[in-house]
Amino acid sequence: MDHLPYLEGGLSEVQQSLLDALRELLDRVRPLGLDPARSSVAADTNGLHVTLAHRINPGYTISIDASDGEIVVSYGREHEHFRPDDDPGDEAVGPFGVQGTAPKVVGFVEQLLLGRIELQVWTRPLMVKTRSYWINDRGERELFLRGGTAAWVFGWARRPEILRIEFAQDPFTDDAERLLVALHDHGGTLFDQDEIARTREWMGTPDGASLARRYLAIADDASREPELRARIEDIIRS
Repeated sequence: MDHLPYLEGGLSEVQQSLLDALRELLDRVRPLGLDPARSSVAADTNGLHVTLAHRINPGYTISIDASDGEIVVSYGREHEHFRPDDDPGDEAVGPFGVQGTAPKVVGFVEQLLLGRIELQVWTRPLMVKTRSYWINDRGERELFLRGGTAAWVFGWARRPEILRIEFAQDPFTDDAERLLVALHDHGGTLFDQDEIARTREWMGTPDGASLARRYLAIADDASREPELRARIEDIIRS
């Protein structure tokens, strides 16, 4: 399976090597949560740009932007910079303890895919504060990045919003969700990714049947797969 689109030419040796390493990573991890159709590879005068899109949660998107002088990996509301002259040092945690820019980047992306990077976000008046942790083999958090950016917010969060990106596991826990996402794939722009994500929360509530009926009504016009519709009807009746 091709997890990323192919790109012909236009890359430096460093960028091509990074792209090849990312492809090898995806082939090895085989992330079930990755949406190949919405993931992308592009190149321009600023360098290489890779986007890894999650199948149901747009907030899990991972972006890798690489020039020959720097590689930036963005996740949630945070990003990490990798430069050729970075020294891992004795205190570097997890994927940051290896030599070489590309191995660090690929190792970091792998930990993101596997759900071993936790991002904590606090809102403060006119700013957002973040803390990023690597989850070690003992399940303990190890801090590797403190961040803060100015933002047009006025709330004060007593507890952080916690984001742990996860691509490796199958994001669909039952047939109902699988079928709804299949309808999204079949119907193209008829379905919104946020609606699909909310489906996971609603399927276990009384509103779940109503939501499924809404999708079924759209499918009656957009889908030519009567077997798929019949299976959704079975779920609604169950």
